[in-house]
Amino acid sequence: FFIDNEGGGNPTEELNMLVPNSFYGHNKKKYQVDSITPPVFSLTTEVAPSELVFNTTTNDFGGTAGNLFVSFYG
Repeated sequence: FFIDNEGGGNPTEELNMLVPNSFYGHNKKKYQVDSITPPVFSLTTEVAPSELVFNTTTNDFGGTAGNLFVSFYG
């Protein structure tokens, strides 16, 4: 998984799942690709995401075992 900030053609902050040979950009003509892989989830916030981390499955604090946490600037 990786994040991509809004701007440069992205309408929202994005959570993407890395798939080999996929294109996640916004300028298909420039990079000569036929399709764009859509984000898994659009992160609609006022600030940019800065870090991703999965909670371990053995840490069930607050029922969050295995959950994905996203931190944001600010």
